[in-house]
Amino acid sequence: MLDNLLTADANVASLVATMLMVALVVGSVLVIALFALVLGVAGALFVIVILLYFIVDQFTEIFRRHGPSRNENVMVPNNPCRTQLVHYAEKQVKVRQRICIAEYPRKGLDYAPFEDGEIYTGKVKPLKRMSRVLCSKLNTPEHQSSAAARLAAAHAQHMANIIGISRIYGFSDSKKEKAQFIFKEEATCNLEARLPSTRSFPWETRLQMARDVATTMAQAHAQGLTHGNLCGTTILVFNDHAKIDDFGIDPKPGIKDLRAHDVEQFGRVFWRVVYRKPIPYSPADMVLPPPEGCPEVLHRAVMACVSPEKPDFTTVCRILGAATLRSAPPAQVGPYQTAPPQPMNPYGSPYSGQPGPNSQCRV
Repeated sequence: MLDNLLTADANVASLVATMLMVALVVGSVLVIALFALVLGVAGALFVIVILLYFIVDQFTEIFRRHGPSRNENVMVPNNPCRTQLVHYAEKQVKVRQRICIAEYPRKGLDYAPFEDGEIYTGKVKPLKRMSRVLCSKLNTPEHQSSAAARLAAAHAQHMANIIGISRIYGFSDSKKEKAQFIFKEEATCNLEARLPSTRSFPWETRLQMARDVATTMAQAHAQGLTHGNLCGTTILVFNDHAKIDDFGIDPKPGIKDLRAHDVEQFGRVFWRVVYRKPIPYSPADMVLPPPEGCPEVLHRAVMACVSPEKPDFTTVCRILGAATLRSAPPAQVGPYQTAPPQPMNPYGSPYSGQPGPNSQCRV
């Protein structure tokens, strides 16, 4: 009987041990499963948060109103205090990268690398202003030479101080991106975006923009400043006015008379503004009667600029009934403080990029 009791106790102990082992294994599996579930939920939440960030970031940019407010006076001197271009530190500016679908090393949404010569959206933090940002890569000697040329052209545009020229806030160099960024005044859109025939474009607005551009170019030529690439993307819309950007940046090669070329490009751009269709291949086909509602002075100015005997911009202004000069108001001093002086620009520019003595001028 004793042997039977011992055997029974041994069986019970073995059964208990087995049950404990099973419970331990099941508990471990449950803990591992719970841990995996928590990790999975956390990972899913992380992915959702990242996707929401991308979506909100992009939709905020899409639905944000670009350019000046409705009642803002946009036709002001671009550099009333004659200050040098400000060289901002990286931490003082922000440039928004574009979103792309990445394939390697991982699939999904990602930021696209910056591209040379492209326009991005950015912000100058000390000025609390959104801006258009021209990117110039610096990763090759050719890119560095192009960046220096663009910076010198931006400096010439900045120092012209002509009403109707787009303002430039400054520039910054990014070691991380190996790029130079030039920060410019943000427009409502460019003229190219207003040209499709499906968009409303009143005749009085078209005439006003032609007068704006003609007067600005007349003053620029009077100061010895030519453009070289006047087109629908370098003429910017600010509410119901037009201003010009990118003087001397990427001009068309082989042009001997830049002044006559600027006049011809003005005629070609505003031919499209008048007729809202592609320019004919033959110049003779550009001679058309004015469309219904077109102001006679606008049609006459466009036809003069696309003719073989081109006028200068002073004559174009007279045809349009526009002023050949605008009186600039006195320089204003405001609360905005420009960035502190930065080291000498390393890419061959002949100026330091430091703010001048009147560095508190409002921009």
